[in-house]
Amino acid sequence: MASRISKITGKNNMANWRQMMRASLIRSGALFGAAALGLFAFFYGFSVLSYSPADAAFNSAAADVQHNLMGQAGAYIGDAALFLFGMPAIFLFPLMLIFARRLWRDVPQPQWKRQLLTCLAGMLIIGFGMAYWQHGSDIGLPAGWGGTIALLLDSRSSSGHCNWSAPCCAYLPCRCRNSE
Repeated sequence: MASRISKITGKNNMANWRQMMRASLIRSGALFGAAALGLFAFFYGFSVLSYSPADAAFNSAAADVQHNLMGQAGAYIGDAALFLFGMPAIFLFPLMLIFARRLWRDVPQPQWKRQLLTCLAGMLIIGFGMAYWQHGSDIGLPAGWGGTIALLLDSRSSSGHCNWSAPCCAYLPCRCRNSE
């Protein structure tokens, strides 16, 4: 009888050990991911904030002089982020920090995709507003205040062709409607 009990507890201890090892590896991965995401968030933030059009990047052919605090890689990341989203690109920095903090503290994030999409949609709306407000201003950014997508929306709304095919775009303010 005693040998049966030791065999049962031995198997349970082995199963518990495996579960504990699996849980600790998952937690270690989450901590490593949180640290990597936090470090990338700071790298991204400093890259975007220290952007200079004089750096050699996607949209410029400059000399080897680096003005970006994060070097050549930071110049490319800052240029790509500002090209796509414009000035609202910096709003990804706090979102990445929030995700990193939640991973570090082991807080469940069931709707992280929705939060990311909401942030991107907000960035595009703010970018469109900035591009619409400062139409044609030259500020030294790769695609103006609002980035490429907002620049395309702004050029479409100010071109005089306001017969947009998408029903949601009918509610956007068009400059050509004022003349009708």
